[in-house]
Amino acid sequence: MVVCQTVEEAIQKLSDAPQLAPPQTQPGIAFLFPGQGSQYPTMGRDLYQHEPHFRAAIDHCCAFLQPYLDLDLRTLLYPSTPPLTPPPLTQTRYAQPALFVVE
Repeated sequence: MVVCQTVEEAIQKLSDAPQLAPPQTQPGIAFLFPGQGSQYPTMGRDLYQHEPHFRAAIDHCCAFLQPYLDLDLRTLLYPSTPPLTPPPLTQTRYAQPALFVVE
């Protein structure tokens, strides 16, 4: 973690930081998402309805995931009727993909 106020300061601090991996090793990439529990039905609905790029990304991801989830994740993210209690999005098999898709 680096605390800085400008891009130049960030570059300088990161350049001066000790290397954690041997120089010949390519560092890996990690994707970090919030913990399960932050998902809820209708999250991102306004973006989905009004932002074409966001909608396209959601549609693409949901189409890709449908064979693995045996449902269209959009039916849980953007239900046409009030969601069940508890909503299916509380189940890990739907919560984790939903978080990934929306983020």
